[in-house]
Amino acid sequence: MQVVIVGGGFCGAFVAKKLDKLPDIQTTLVDRNPYYEYAPSLHKVISDEHYLKKLRIPFSDFLQNTKIITDNVIQIEPKKIKTETQEIFFDILVLCPGISYPIFLKDTTNVFKLKNGQDALAITQKIHIANNLLIVGGGKIGIEIAGEIVTKFPEKTLTIVHSKNRLLDRNKADAAYYVMKFLRKRGAKIILNDRIINHKDNIYYTKSGTKIKADLAFWCAGIQWDTSFMKQFPDDVFAKNGALIVNSHLQLHQHPHIFVGGDITNIAEEKTGRKAELHAKIIVKNINYLLKNKHLLNYKQGKSPIVMSLGDWHGILDYKTIIPGVFSIGLLKKAIEWWTLHQLR
Repeated sequence: MQVVIVGGGFCGAFVAKKLDKLPDIQTTLVDRNPYYEYAPSLHKVISDEHYLKKLRIPFSDFLQNTKIITDNVIQIEPKKIKTETQEIFFDILVLCPGISYPIFLKDTTNVFKLKNGQDALAITQKIHIANNLLIVGGGKIGIEIAGEIVTKFPEKTLTIVHSKNRLLDRNKADAAYYVMKFLRKRGAKIILNDRIINHKDNIYYTKSGTKIKADLAFWCAGIQWDTSFMKQFPDDVFAKNGALIVNSHLQLHQHPHIFVGGDITNIAEEKTGRKAELHAKIIVKNINYLLKNKHLLNYKQGKSPIVMSLGDWHGILDYKTIIPGVFSIGLLKKAIEWWTLHQLR
């Protein structure tokens, strides 16, 4: 059986790792990069460019029997995918290409997102000479970047603009209170209920009319589901926001030979690496069950712990209750990073 995996992030890498040793399956992994990258710690690279080496593992290090194709996928059809250089046929397709982070400004000069290691390195080259920093978006990514800045670059002026009435608006209010107190104590200026709408000559304009001077900005507001490579599929596989509609077995709607995992699914849950790993486990088991003509397993939604770092040691554990900590949470975040990478090595 030919299994093709599109995307080598959390979900794709773990699916490939599990399928790699199965004798009845020939696996192909397609990704634009030849390595897995641990995205939840990319904010660490902002202050230490050498940290990126810790976060990358070449696919060839843990995939001995899988064909690895480093290329961009330009089209997916019900029986094959097309990259920029070739066509690849499949019996089973596993789709986990992730999501994109668009910057909603005409002028993006010195405005950066943090999607991958290249983004992080570009920021590292700029941040040391910047004096005034701006973070647009007070969700998890924005807060972890803010924590890194106020603890590693205390001499810099930091402003955070968030469109909601509190930071971390998808988390518990206690988390927002702790983070607000932590950041303000270290000099960060926080503007709520407002949004950046324009940028010119290092001046950022908010909807309310506030002007913010910043030499460098981090765009952490808004995500986008890019499924432009699936034009061959009917409209009923796409949710209103562009995500892919899956059934309880993580199969694409009306396409039982295509599994979907990670951020691109329409599942109403927080998009985290942990959730993508859980998707991978169900997908691998269901591929095996398809081979054996057994009933497929259901993916069960549930709340998983969310760990947010604020520099090296401080952080938040958001699960059934909020646990703010000094050393314990920071160490827990590092332990999760180590364990995830260890599983692939």
